Amino acid sequence: MAMPRPAIAFYLFAALTLCVGCRPADEIRSYSVPKEKSRGGVAKPSSEPATPSDRMLVGVIPHGDQATFVKLVGPIPQVSAIEGEVKMFVESLTVSGDEPPVWELPAGWREDNTKEMRRSTLLIPANGETLEIAITQLPWQRTDDFLLANINRWRGQIGLPPIGREQLKGSFEKIKIGDTEAFWLDLTGKSSGGSMPPFAGGGATPPLAKPVPPASEPVPPGLPFTQEVPAGWRATPATQFRTIGFAVGEGPTEAVATVTSFSAEKPQMASPLANINRWRGEVGQPPIDESELAKIAQQATISGKAGIFVEMESPADQQPGKATLAAMTQRGDLVWFFKLHGPRETVLGQREPFQAWLDSIQFEKE
Repeated sequence: MAMPRPAIAFYLFAALTLCVGCRPADEIRSYSVPKEKSRGGVAKPSSEPATPSDRMLVGVIPHGDQATFVKLVGPIPQVSAIEGEVKMFVESLTVSGDEPPVWELPAGWREDNTKEMRRSTLLIPANGETLEIAITQLPWQRTDDFLLANINRWRGQIGLPPIGREQLKGSFEKIKIGDTEAFWLDLTGKSSGGSMPPFAGGGATPPLAKPVPPASEPVPPGLPFTQEVPAGWRATPATQFRTIGFAVGEGPTEAVATVTSFSAEKPQMASPLANINRWRGEVGQPPIDESELAKIAQQATISGKAGIFVEMESPADQQPGKATLAAMTQRGDLVWFFKLHGPRETVLGQREPFQAWLDSIQFEKE
């Protein structure tokens, strides 16, 4: 596969990705920025930075004078394994005017509506454990101060210090759900414990750095292509949003490779610019416009068909940094995406295996 060549505009899709359980009390109900320690039980961040062990994903979908919060908190390895699927779930919500969003439950997910003060709880398998997405609905004020107050509350729950207004813009990613502008946050730190949701099947938190064992089951049969899986990559179960998946590295260093496909007739999924900007948001980079597209995307050939390859990483001053390698090509009426995302050092260290993997992909003849 020829990577570094002038880019072509082509169909793309985005990986995806959100959120385990918060209690409604976790969301801000007033319009003032909370103090370092609030009556809501959020612990004051320690002056000594804790070793990151937990990850929080939050989606905020405003509708009228309310907002729906989709929140996931859990150990870094488990959350990293499903972050793309959670984000894709949030982006797949249906929002009509001021009505709360509705959704279709992905295959393999379960819904639990027995918990008080929540609209719903979604139970998701993740690397042998079950995580919770908490969905709540609360009043929402469309002001920067109100958004900042919520962000600082969540940062406190994950052991991070508060930020000021000057840092607000870079603390979240804007995403589109239909015509609705929503917010996506991705925080890594050490949970204060009290805000960590119980895991399904018991109240105890599973081991934080439990490595994923080599898959005992083969890569699912019946794929429309053959491939050679790089050494050290472990197969992970297929889901509603991905045809196949792999993991490389363990614990906090684990990166996840996925293969997904979507209809080329869906404008949002097929837009090269929209997908590249979504991927850039995942690594903390600002969006680009059409004039910059050729500088970001590179020409690629996958199984004899033209495609696009992109490589992106977090800004140098962002620690811990992330990186993404992604490629796509169209086969018939589907756009196929091949993506590796995770910690910067792991992903960038997998450039050659990733390229060899792409070179090995051979689709059936159309």
